[in-house]
Order: sequence, then structure tokens, then C-alpha cells
Amino acid sequence: MRNFSLSYETFNVTAGKKYLLRISNIGTTWSFNFRIQDHQMVLVETEGSYVNQIELESLDVHVGQSYSVLVTANQDAADYYIVASPKMSNATDNSTLVGVAVLHYHNSTTQANGSLPSGPDPFDLQFSINQANSIRWNLTTGAARSNPQGTFNVWDVPIVG
Repeated sequence: MRNFSLSYETFNVTAGKKYLLRISNIGTTWSFNFRIQDHQMVLVETEGSYVNQIELESLDVHVGQSYSVLVTANQDAADYYIVASPKMSNATDNSTLVGVAVLHYHNSTTQANGSLPSGPDPFDLQFSINQANSIRWNLTTGAARSNPQGTFNVWDVPIVG
């Protein structure tokens, strides 16, 4: 059970709307797993490049990486935990290393409660590898488009001297 005397950063959302979140790991030591209680994320971008969209329950973010995800506010009006927890940490008590925030629905009267949403085993390297291998650049999104005015021939341009 979480301590409600603590104040968490809050992100306000409106039911039915979609939100773009940019998640970056600017740390120097640990990777972390990012997740939002009872919400799916759609990965749309990594390192400034569009990717084929994949739906995720959680996302491992390694040192120096940045991702953009879409989150749809499609749950009951309430508050939900947002969690970033360290990977590969041997600390016996990681509670001081876990980042917690709240996704707050407009008109919510229900505080986030219960245990924080669990992520994958922090020592499961295969989870991280499989997730990384599932991310593919989308080479057609944002690509150059044909010229709507037609082709421009550069070999038939008079040179004025």
C-alpha cells in the first residue's frame, strides 16, 4: 500500500483523448522500466525516428535512450500510478530508486491505490532483448514524397554568364 501523505507529480488527462509522452533515460547507471497502471502504450518513435507501432504494457528504457509513446485515456475516471523502476539493481530496498507519478483523469475523485503496477522481472535480460528486437523503423512514415508539380529537369537550364 502506498503512503498517501506523499505528494506525486500529476499528469492531468481527459477521458477519450490521446496523449504523446516522451520518455528519456538521462541517467548514467541504470536502465529502467516504465509503465502506467491499467493503460497500454503505443510506441511510435525512438531516437527521433518513427517506428512501426507496437502496443506495450511496459517499456524498458536504457541509458541514453528516448522513446515517444501514445497513451489513450480510456479507463474509468480515477487516478492511476505511473512507475519507473530500475533494472538490474541488487539493492535490497529499491523504493528510493522507484519514480512514481499519477495519471489523473479530469473529474476523478478516486486516488490511485493499492500496490504499484508490477513490471517484468528487473533481472530478465531476455525481456529487454526481445523488446529491443521488436522495434523496427517505419521507413515510409515521414519519407520524401513525390513532387506534386511534376519532375524538374536540371539538364535543360540555360546558364547565364
